[in-house]
Amino acid sequence: MDEECVQAAEEAMHQAAKYETRCEALAALVESARTLIAQARAAEEERERVAAEAAAAAEAAEAAAEAAEAAAEAALERLQIEQELASIASRMQIEALAALVESVRTMVEQARAAEAERARVAAEAAEAAAAAEAVEAAAEAAEASERLRMEEELSALAISVQGDMLKMQQMQAQLGVVAPTAPAPQPEAEEALCVVCMDAPKSHAVLPCMHQCVCEACAQQLQELGTSCCPVCRTPIERIALVFT
Repeated sequence: MDEECVQAAEEAMHQAAKYETRCEALAALVESARTLIAQARAAEEERERVAAEAAAAAEAAEAAAEAAEAAAEAALERLQIEQELASIASRMQIEALAALVESVRTMVEQARAAEAERARVAAEAAEAAAAAEAVEAAAEAAEASERLRMEEELSALAISVQGDMLKMQQMQAQLGVVAPTAPAPQPEAEEALCVVCMDAPKSHAVLPCMHQCVCEACAQQLQELGTSCCPVCRTPIERIALVFT
């Protein structure tokens, strides 16, 4: 009986040990399952993270591709604009060069016209100078002719004065009036007489030569006749002035 009990106890203990071993194995299996579940969850999370990163990378790559395409389009558009600007600049340079050539041509034509005008003005000036010389020569000839005429008029005036004096003496003789005999003129007295009539004393001077050479009556006649030269030195007369003594 005791041996059965012992065997039963040992069997029970052996079963308990087996159960405990199974429990431990089950616990290890449960722990392993939990670890696998945790690893599976972590792997799922990692997969989701990788998928999210892949999606983000794909989106970034797509955005980069779109940005690269936009940049390429912008670069192409910029290149087209630059080409158009270069073409416009080339056309403008050509137009500016053509305008410059036209301006130079106009300036050359203006210079030629100015040279022709200068030559015409020089010819006209030469003609005017020749005409002025001709006019001056004519004026000198007219002045010489006028001087000769005045000299002739002065000679005729002196002859007329002498004739009037002779007529007066004849009339006095006819009337029986005896004219006082004048003393023979002295050289000093002759120098004091008018160089025109040789009768009245010199009372007026010719300006600007300052020759005191005519009497009042002859000075008046010279002014009335418009005589232009001094009877002594032939200097042009500006005016005749009375000399106060």
